[in-house]
Amino acid sequence: MFAALVAASVARTAPLSAQLITVEPFARLGSEVERARRAVGLRDSTGGLEWVLRSSGGQAIAAMGRRNGIALFQPELHAVTHSAHPWGGNDGALRAGVGLNVTASTGLAAQYRMLSVAVVATPIAEENGYFQTIPYSEFVSPTRNVWANPFYAGGNSMDYPQRFGNRRRQVVDWEGRLALRLHDAARIGVSREQRWWGPGLQQALVVSNNAPAIPQVFLESASPLRSPVGHFSYAYMLGRLEESPYFDGDPANDTRSLSALTLVWEPQSRFPLLPTIGLTRAVMNREAPGLGTALDVFADAGRPWARPAEGGRGLDQITGLFARWHAPAAGAAAWMEWVRYEQPASFRDYLEGPGHAQGYTLGAEHVTPWWRGHIYAAAEFSYAEPSPSIRVRPVESSYVGKGTAHGWTHQGQMLGPWFGPAGSSQWARADYWAGSWRAGFSLGRLRRDANHRFQNLPALSREDVQLYYGLRFAKTLGGLDVQLEFTEGARLNHLFQSYGVPGATGGETTGVDLLNRSFALTISPKLPRPQP
Repeated sequence: MFAALVAASVARTAPLSAQLITVEPFARLGSEVERARRAVGLRDSTGGLEWVLRSSGGQAIAAMGRRNGIALFQPELHAVTHSAHPWGGNDGALRAGVGLNVTASTGLAAQYRMLSVAVVATPIAEENGYFQTIPYSEFVSPTRNVWANPFYAGGNSMDYPQRFGNRRRQVVDWEGRLALRLHDAARIGVSREQRWWGPGLQQALVVSNNAPAIPQVFLESASPLRSPVGHFSYAYMLGRLEESPYFDGDPANDTRSLSALTLVWEPQSRFPLLPTIGLTRAVMNREAPGLGTALDVFADAGRPWARPAEGGRGLDQITGLFARWHAPAAGAAAWMEWVRYEQPASFRDYLEGPGHAQGYTLGAEHVTPWWRGHIYAAAEFSYAEPSPSIRVRPVESSYVGKGTAHGWTHQGQMLGPWFGPAGSSQWARADYWAGSWRAGFSLGRLRRDANHRFQNLPALSREDVQLYYGLRFAKTLGGLDVQLEFTEGARLNHLFQSYGVPGATGGETTGVDLLNRSFALTISPKLPRPQP
């Protein structure tokens, strides 16, 4: 079936106006096709909103405009193997552990007048091989599954398993949406899908495609709302978050609600120096979604970090601001995202600790002609570690649950950045595109669970840090894009395991270090390439 869909996607078709079924250049959220479209779009004066409000179904219907018919998603096959520990993120329902992991995805979108539907199917196979973990102790309260994360219990709680059991997994995951366009100002519907809010390439600080698709009801702008000062768009969702099988045995807390809203303003083209700006707020409630939780996005979640008793409200929150500058003439874009996990008690409180309970991302990308092709370069820095205010006030791990037991997770995976709670990452890549082939490399650093290291471990312990590089090569073969990628990373002090050196007098330590090698193969339809 996958081969047939690939063949259909690269075949020549009649003009769109003469067809009922077409193959569109949109793709599943996070796919290689989508990444290429973003790079190519750097030299395009349109698409500012497209890269800050994203979902697979939403992008598909937006690309169809008001045309009736059926369109196929670009299919993609992806296989990756890891040698020492799980690695990577932004892969939805895939849990890419040790061993071989394979996914394939394709789907369709259809529209008739005001009604639209989109479905994406993703078969997944995971080997889920062995690697060292620290079991959740049977003597710790509350009682939890042996695979539950031992670093996140009690007041800093999170459904964030170190490993998803010890068995192979084969499943067919899916995304879908059914929506009704009421007006250009509103589209309402129900869906099971991933969303990415914000301009980031590697990390999104509120919601991303790192976790599986979320069942939800939604209200969004069907097209940008035009005004003399620019274009406005919005998206609201009330989602149903689910517990993983590796957390606790209490069926009463298996579901939570997520009420979230983002508002985006895009300036008119006559103001080329102004960025696209967005405001986002999301509130998680330990109660299941319903009418009583629909407006939680406007609720006061309290200050459970500073006042733990306020965790009794059962709410956790994130408020954020983002901006993306785009200069098509230069083939460049830059962006920032800033979030705060706990609101200040007052303006004076903010002035005293402006960096308290915050996270942020800074990034840029550029494509430029060079020799017989193009060079694409990108870099991104994300930080959600404890703020300096840890010296004088309580600072919890970002994304943990204070009002909820599960934290910012869905089925055991992070809703936001894939580096995890209280982490940070630095990443850069460069690629050369030349005709039918391209090659590139990437470098990065990632630190995990920094707050756990600061507050819960002896001074002798050292940070859990990963340094990595990647090499990739891709070529177009018969209408298909075939990419091979190799990544090697040294994970230092795996799970904070570091020990004093016998006989040392200067506090020297050694650690449990892992060398992880990953090989990936991605096959997709021929990708778009930058134009001169």
